[in-house]
Amino acid sequence: MYSDLQTRRKMNPGVCFVLEATGVYYENLAYFLRESGFDISVVVPHKTKNHAKTLKQKSRTDKLDAGKLATYGLEKELTLWEVPYRIMKELKALTREYSSLKDMKAEVMNRIHAQKHSYQPLKKILKRHEQIIRLYEKQMKAVLQQIKDLVKTDEELNRKIKKIMSIDGVGFITLVTVVSETNSFSTIRNSKQLASYAGYDIVIDDSGKKKGKQSISHIGNSHLRASVYMPAFSAIQCNKTLREFYQRLLAKNKLKKVALIAVARKLLLLIYTLWKKDEEYNPDYNLA
Repeated sequence: MYSDLQTRRKMNPGVCFVLEATGVYYENLAYFLRESGFDISVVVPHKTKNHAKTLKQKSRTDKLDAGKLATYGLEKELTLWEVPYRIMKELKALTREYSSLKDMKAEVMNRIHAQKHSYQPLKKILKRHEQIIRLYEKQMKAVLQQIKDLVKTDEELNRKIKKIMSIDGVGFITLVTVVSETNSFSTIRNSKQLASYAGYDIVIDDSGKKKGKQSISHIGNSHLRASVYMPAFSAIQCNKTLREFYQRLLAKNKLKKVALIAVARKLLLLIYTLWKKDEEYNPDYNLA
Protein backbone atom coordinates (compact mmCIF):
# COMPACT_ATOMS: atom_id res chain seq x y z
CA MET A 1 0.00 0.00 0.00
CA TYR A 2 2.86 2.37 0.84
CA SER A 3 5.78 2.40 -1.56
CA ASP A 4 8.08 4.63 0.45
CA LEU A 5 9.60 3.74 3.82
CA GLN A 6 9.30 7.30 5.11
CA THR A 7 5.58 7.29 4.28
CA ARG A 8 5.11 4.03 6.16
CA ARG A 9 7.03 5.39 9.17
CA LYS A 10 4.66 8.37 9.34
CA MET A 11 1.84 5.91 9.91
CA ASN A 12 3.58 4.60 13.08
CA PRO A 13 4.87 7.71 14.91
CA GLY A 14 6.47 7.15 18.30
CA VAL A 15 6.28 3.34 18.07
CA CYS A 16 9.49 1.42 18.67
CA PHE A 17 9.88 -2.34 19.03
CA VAL A 18 12.61 -3.64 21.34
CA LEU A 19 14.07 -6.99 20.30
CA GLU A 20 16.70 -9.11 21.99
CA ALA A 21 19.64 -10.14 19.80
CA THR A 22 19.30 -13.93 19.91
CA GLY A 23 21.81 -15.04 17.29
CA VAL A 24 20.15 -14.69 13.89
CA TYR A 25 16.68 -15.64 15.11
CA TYR A 26 15.51 -12.06 15.56
CA GLU A 27 16.35 -11.07 11.97
CA ASN A 28 13.16 -12.13 10.17
CA LEU A 29 10.99 -10.16 12.59
CA ALA A 30 13.38 -7.20 12.53
CA TYR A 31 13.34 -6.99 8.73
CA PHE A 32 9.56 -7.36 8.63
CA LEU A 33 8.99 -4.59 11.20
CA ARG A 34 11.53 -2.28 9.55
CA GLU A 35 9.98 -2.76 6.12
CA SER A 36 6.59 -2.03 7.70
CA GLY A 37 7.87 1.36 8.83
CA PHE A 38 8.45 0.71 12.52
CA ASP A 39 11.49 1.81 14.51
CA ILE A 40 13.42 -1.05 16.08
CA SER A 41 16.05 -1.32 18.78
CA VAL A 42 18.02 -4.56 19.00
CA VAL A 43 19.51 -5.03 22.47
CA VAL A 44 22.22 -7.50 23.48
CA PRO A 45 20.98 -10.09 26.02
CA HIS A 46 23.32 -9.16 28.88
CA LYS A 47 21.82 -5.67 29.04
CA THR A 48 18.25 -6.89 29.26
CA LYS A 49 19.26 -9.60 31.74
CA ASN A 50 20.95 -7.08 34.03
CA HIS A 51 17.96 -4.76 33.77
CA ALA A 52 15.56 -7.60 34.61
CA LYS A 53 17.44 -8.17 37.88
CA THR A 54 16.37 -4.70 39.04
CA LEU A 55 12.67 -5.53 38.64
CA LYS A 56 10.44 -7.06 41.28
CA GLN A 57 9.21 -9.78 38.92
CA LYS A 58 11.55 -12.79 39.29
CA SER A 59 9.51 -15.42 37.40
CA ARG A 60 10.15 -16.10 33.72
CA THR A 61 7.55 -16.71 31.02
CA ASP A 62 7.39 -15.45 27.44
CA LYS A 63 4.76 -12.92 28.46
CA LEU A 64 6.74 -11.68 31.47
CA ASP A 65 9.96 -11.48 29.46
CA ALA A 66 8.17 -9.40 26.82
CA GLY A 67 7.02 -7.06 29.58
CA LYS A 68 10.61 -6.74 30.86
CA LEU A 69 11.78 -5.81 27.35
CA ALA A 70 9.03 -3.20 27.12
CA THR A 71 10.09 -1.75 30.49
CA TYR A 72 13.69 -1.64 29.28
CA GLY A 73 12.59 0.27 26.18
CA LEU A 74 10.67 2.81 28.28
CA GLU A 75 13.47 3.42 30.76
CA LYS A 76 16.59 3.37 28.57
CA GLU A 77 17.92 5.54 25.77
CA LEU A 78 17.61 3.32 22.72
CA THR A 79 19.81 3.08 19.64
CA LEU A 80 17.72 2.42 16.55
CA TRP A 81 18.53 -0.61 14.41
CA GLU A 82 18.96 -0.09 10.70
CA VAL A 83 18.87 -2.70 7.95
CA PRO A 84 22.48 -3.70 7.11
CA TYR A 85 23.74 -2.91 3.63
CA ARG A 86 23.14 -5.94 1.40
CA ILE A 87 26.80 -6.40 0.51
CA MET A 88 27.83 -6.11 4.17
CA LYS A 89 25.31 -8.73 5.22
CA GLU A 90 26.65 -11.12 2.59
CA LEU A 91 30.28 -10.41 3.47
CA LYS A 92 29.59 -10.97 7.16
CA ALA A 93 28.08 -14.38 6.41
CA LEU A 94 31.02 -15.32 4.18
CA THR A 95 33.75 -14.15 6.55
CA ARG A 96 32.09 -16.03 9.41
CA GLU A 97 31.97 -19.15 7.24
CA TYR A 98 35.65 -18.71 6.38
CA SER A 99 36.54 -18.30 10.07
CA SER A 100 34.50 -21.38 10.99
CA LEU A 101 36.24 -23.48 8.32
CA LYS A 102 39.61 -22.25 9.55
CA ASP A 103 38.76 -23.24 13.13
CA MET A 104 37.56 -26.69 12.04
CA LYS A 105 40.74 -27.21 10.02
CA ALA A 106 42.85 -26.30 13.07
CA GLU A 107 40.87 -28.77 15.20
CA VAL A 108 41.50 -31.62 12.75
CA MET A 109 45.19 -30.68 12.47
CA ASN A 110 45.43 -30.97 16.26
CA ARG A 111 43.89 -34.44 16.03
CA ILE A 112 46.45 -35.42 13.39
CA HIS A 113 49.28 -34.15 15.59
CA ALA A 114 47.97 -36.13 18.58
CA GLN A 115 47.43 -39.25 16.48
CA LYS A 116 50.96 -39.12 15.00
CA HIS A 117 52.47 -38.87 18.48
CA SER A 118 50.40 -41.70 19.92
CA TYR A 119 51.63 -45.30 20.22
CA GLN A 120 51.22 -47.14 16.92
CA PRO A 121 48.88 -44.63 15.22
CA LEU A 122 46.34 -46.06 12.79
CA LYS A 123 47.18 -45.04 9.24
CA LYS A 124 43.55 -45.16 8.07
CA ILE A 125 42.52 -42.62 10.73
CA LEU A 126 45.34 -40.30 9.66
CA LYS A 127 44.33 -40.70 6.01
CA ARG A 128 40.72 -39.76 6.75
CA HIS A 129 41.83 -36.74 8.77
CA GLU A 130 44.10 -35.60 5.94
CA GLN A 131 41.20 -35.93 3.48
CA ILE A 132 39.10 -33.71 5.75
CA ILE A 133 41.91 -31.14 5.83
CA ARG A 134 42.03 -31.06 2.03
CA LEU A 135 38.25 -30.62 1.90
CA TYR A 136 38.38 -27.69 4.35
CA GLU A 137 41.22 -26.08 2.38
CA LYS A 138 39.22 -26.43 -0.85
CA GLN A 139 36.16 -24.86 0.77
CA MET A 140 38.22 -22.04 2.30
CA LYS A 141 39.72 -21.28 -1.10
CA ALA A 142 36.23 -21.15 -2.66
CA VAL A 143 34.84 -18.90 0.09
CA LEU A 144 37.85 -16.57 -0.11
CA GLN A 145 37.39 -16.22 -3.87
CA GLN A 146 33.68 -15.48 -3.38
CA ILE A 147 34.58 -12.75 -0.86
CA LYS A 148 37.11 -11.21 -3.27
CA ASP A 149 34.64 -11.27 -6.15
CA LEU A 150 31.95 -9.65 -4.01
CA VAL A 151 34.27 -6.89 -2.79
CA LYS A 152 35.23 -6.10 -6.38
CA THR A 153 31.58 -5.42 -7.22
CA ASP A 154 31.72 -2.33 -4.99
CA GLU A 155 34.31 0.10 -6.32
CA GLU A 156 34.36 2.29 -3.21
CA LEU A 157 34.66 -0.66 -0.82
CA ASN A 158 37.40 -2.25 -2.90
CA ARG A 159 39.35 1.01 -3.04
CA LYS A 160 39.17 1.66 0.70
CA ILE A 161 40.14 -1.88 1.65
CA LYS A 162 43.19 -1.74 -0.64
CA LYS A 163 44.17 1.57 0.93
CA ILE A 164 43.93 0.30 4.52
CA MET A 165 45.90 -2.85 3.64
CA SER A 166 48.92 -0.55 3.79
CA ILE A 167 48.97 -1.38 7.53
CA ASP A 168 51.79 -3.86 8.10
CA GLY A 169 50.39 -7.04 9.64
CA VAL A 170 46.79 -6.60 8.46
CA GLY A 171 45.41 -8.83 5.75
CA PHE A 172 42.44 -8.83 3.40
CA ILE A 173 40.21 -11.14 5.46
CA THR A 174 40.85 -9.16 8.63
CA LEU A 175 39.75 -5.91 6.98
CA VAL A 176 36.67 -7.39 5.32
CA THR A 177 35.64 -8.99 8.62
CA VAL A 178 36.02 -5.75 10.58
CA VAL A 179 34.13 -3.73 7.97
CA SER A 180 31.30 -6.24 7.52
CA GLU A 181 30.82 -6.90 11.26
CA THR A 182 30.32 -3.15 11.79
CA ASN A 183 28.24 -2.59 8.63
CA SER A 184 31.09 -0.38 7.37
CA PHE A 185 31.05 1.52 10.69
CA SER A 186 27.69 3.04 9.74
CA THR A 187 26.40 3.26 13.33
CA ILE A 188 29.76 3.77 15.05
CA ARG A 189 30.06 7.35 16.31
CA ASN A 190 33.55 7.23 17.87
CA SER A 191 36.44 4.99 18.87
CA LYS A 192 35.09 4.47 22.38
CA GLN A 193 31.82 3.07 21.05
CA LEU A 194 33.69 0.76 18.66
CA ALA A 195 35.88 -0.60 21.47
CA SER A 196 32.76 -1.26 23.53
CA TYR A 197 30.98 -2.96 20.62
CA ALA A 198 33.96 -5.30 20.18
CA GLY A 199 34.25 -6.00 23.91
CA TYR A 200 37.62 -4.25 24.08
CA ASP A 201 36.39 -1.57 26.48
CA ILE A 202 38.30 -1.33 29.77
CA VAL A 203 36.55 -2.45 32.97
CA ILE A 204 37.97 -1.35 36.32
CA ASP A 205 37.49 -3.45 39.46
CA ASP A 206 38.47 -1.22 42.37
CA SER A 207 36.90 -3.19 45.21
CA GLY A 208 38.49 -5.23 48.00
CA LYS A 209 41.65 -7.14 47.13
CA LYS A 210 41.12 -6.46 43.43
CA LYS A 211 41.83 -2.77 43.93
CA GLY A 212 43.00 -1.17 40.70
CA LYS A 213 42.52 -4.30 38.58
CA GLN A 214 41.71 -3.61 34.91
CA SER A 215 40.54 -5.91 32.14
CA ILE A 216 38.55 -5.78 28.93
CA SER A 217 34.83 -6.49 29.22
CA HIS A 218 34.67 -9.32 26.63
CA ILE A 219 31.03 -8.25 26.24
CA GLY A 220 30.40 -7.45 22.61
CA ASN A 221 30.82 -8.83 19.09
CA SER A 222 33.15 -11.80 19.54
CA HIS A 223 33.73 -12.14 15.77
CA LEU A 224 34.93 -8.55 15.60
CA ARG A 225 37.11 -8.99 18.68
CA ALA A 226 38.70 -12.18 17.34
CA SER A 227 39.28 -10.70 13.87
CA VAL A 228 42.06 -8.40 15.14
CA TYR A 229 43.47 -10.60 17.92
CA MET A 230 45.50 -12.99 15.73
CA PRO A 231 46.70 -10.19 13.40
CA ALA A 232 48.09 -8.51 16.55
CA PHE A 233 50.67 -11.33 16.73
CA SER A 234 51.77 -10.47 13.21
CA ALA A 235 51.67 -6.72 13.88
CA ILE A 236 54.14 -6.87 16.80
CA GLN A 237 56.58 -8.65 14.48
CA CYS A 238 56.37 -6.60 11.28
CA ASN A 239 54.80 -3.27 12.28
CA LYS A 240 57.42 -0.99 13.85
CA THR A 241 54.93 1.39 15.48
CA LEU A 242 52.78 -1.32 17.03
CA ARG A 243 55.84 -3.31 18.07
CA GLU A 244 57.18 -0.31 19.97
CA PHE A 245 53.77 0.19 21.56
CA TYR A 246 53.78 -3.47 22.64
CA GLN A 247 57.31 -3.19 24.05
CA ARG A 248 56.42 -0.05 26.02
CA LEU A 249 53.60 -1.96 27.69
CA LEU A 250 55.93 -4.84 28.56
CA ALA A 251 58.38 -2.34 30.04
CA LYS A 252 55.56 -1.22 32.37
CA ASN A 253 55.36 -4.83 33.66
CA LYS A 254 52.24 -5.64 31.70
CA LEU A 255 51.66 -9.33 31.00
CA LYS A 256 52.33 -10.39 27.41
CA LYS A 257 48.68 -11.35 26.87
CA VAL A 258 47.48 -8.01 28.28
CA ALA A 259 49.91 -6.13 26.02
CA LEU A 260 48.80 -8.19 23.00
CA ILE A 261 45.13 -7.43 23.68
CA ALA A 262 46.04 -3.73 23.85
CA VAL A 263 47.71 -4.04 20.43
CA ALA A 264 44.61 -5.77 19.02
CA ARG A 265 42.44 -2.95 20.36
CA LYS A 266 44.80 -0.35 18.90
CA LEU A 267 44.71 -2.15 15.56
CA LEU A 268 40.91 -2.11 15.47
CA LEU A 269 40.75 1.60 16.26
CA LEU A 270 43.45 2.29 13.66
CA ILE A 271 41.40 0.54 10.96
CA TYR A 272 38.35 2.59 12.00
CA THR A 273 40.28 5.88 11.88
CA LEU A 274 41.75 5.20 8.44
CA TRP A 275 38.34 4.11 7.13
CA LYS A 276 36.64 7.28 8.36
CA LYS A 277 39.40 9.58 7.14
CA ASP A 278 39.83 7.61 3.89
CA GLU A 279 43.60 7.67 4.35
CA GLU A 280 46.49 5.27 3.94
CA TYR A 281 48.47 4.13 6.94
CA ASN A 282 51.28 6.42 8.06
CA PRO A 283 53.81 4.43 10.15
CA ASP A 284 55.22 7.67 11.57
CA TYR A 285 51.85 8.71 13.00
CA ASN A 286 51.85 8.80 16.80
CA LEU A 287 49.66 5.98 18.14
CA ALA A 288 50.46 6.56 21.81
